[in-house]
Formats: sequence, structure tokens, C-alpha cells
Amino acid sequence: MWHFNTLMSPRTERLATIVALILVLAAGVAGGWYARGSAAPSSGSGGSTLWVGAAGTLAPVLPGLGAAFANETPGVQAPAAAQTFEGSIALLKSIGALEVHYDVAAVADYRLIPNLLEPHGAAWELVFASDPMVLVYNPSVAAFAGLNTTNWAARLQSPGVLLGVANASIDPLGYA
Repeated sequence: MWHFNTLMSPRTERLATIVALILVLAAGVAGGWYARGSAAPSSGSGGSTLWVGAAGTLAPVLPGLGAAFANETPGVQAPAAAQTFEGSIALLKSIGALEVHYDVAAVADYRLIPNLLEPHGAAWELVFASDPMVLVYNPSVAAFAGLNTTNWAARLQSPGVLLGVANASIDPLGYA
């Protein structure tokens, strides 16, 4: 994933990300792109359900933001059952094939939206956050003894080293 250097402190950057996510959620509801053809009325309250489809990497963040948005927006609910997390490409392909509709679609690579959804499934995209790629390894593996910032790439190519990589056909992390 990309990392953009900013002059913001980590706390300010987190706050800006949360505000941007809330704005994205609000735009989805206000824009009237309701899931499953129309907003699903809540039982007895006359409200709407906020349907969210997002990249799996956003699963730790979006449920809380959806709940906060619902708490601040009369008549809107954001239950966990209305939130789907999967690979970005698979998510956008299901939207593009008109199989599923969401109020908000949040993906790991904004460049996918013009390629897979515009002009009929989306009219614009907003970059609201970025995160660094992380390499995780087991330091007890002999092939990684002495691993450092200059030799890590060669060590990953050593015989017997198994790599787990995301499937690029459904998840942008697979081609990052």
C-alpha cells in the first residue's frame, strides 16, 4: 500500500481519517444509493439500514464508525449484518455485476473504482486513508538468522522459504 508523508501528527492523522470515513458514510446515505435496490426499513422505527461493503483490511475500523454514524443520524441503523468485508476486487465485481448494492463501498485500492465501476456504478472516489505494507516473519526460522534491512529481499528468495501472498485476482495486496 502507499504511504503519503504528511505534516500531521499521528493523532491528527487518525482524527482526519475518522472524519473522512464519517463523511464518506454520510455521502453514501445522502446520495441515495441504497442497498438491495432500496433502503431496508428497520423493524418498527421507520429508519434506513446503512449497507457497507469494504475491503477486509477495514473490518477492524468500519463497524465502529458505522455505529457512530448511526448514533448521530436519526433513523439510520448500521448493524453488523449489513456490513460485508472481502477482497476489494471481488467486492467491486459483485457491485459491477449488479449482484449487490451498498450505500458505501470502501476498497484497498482507489484505482479499482474507475476501472470496475465507472461510469454506471460510481461517479467518484475519495482517498481517505493509507497504510504501510508490513512483512511478518518467524525469527526462529534458520533462513532468517541475521535478517536486516539490506538483505531481507534475498533471504525471502532462499530455497525452502514459503511466502503467503494475497490472491491478486481478488485483493489488491496480492499485486502491491
